[in-house]
Amino acid sequence: MKMIGLNNDLELALEPLGNRVRLVIIKDDKELACRKEYVKNLQRFLMGDEENLFKGRLQLFKFKDEVEIILNKITIGKISLSNLKAYLAM
Repeated sequence: MKMIGLNNDLELALEPLGNRVRLVIIKDDKELACRKEYVKNLQRFLMGDEENLFKGRLQLFKFKDEVEIILNKITIGKISLSNLKAYLAM
C-alpha cells in the first residue's frame, strides 16, 4: 500500500487490487472513506480534460497541475499530477 501525506494528519492510501486500485482516506489508522476504481480510469482522468472524478464522499478535482482531494465537500489536501501519476505507475 502506498501512502501520500495530506493536510491535518490525513493520508491518501493507494492499495492495488489487480487492475483496480482502492483509494482510502486514513486518519490515525482509521479509514474515513474509500473508493475502488480501475487504474485506466484514473490515468485517463489525470491525462484528459475531465475536471472531476467521483461523486459522493470522496471526490477528486483537477486544477492545472494539481489534484484536489475532497472529503465530505471539504478540501483535505492537494497532490501534484506528476506525483499521483508516479504513485499509480508503481
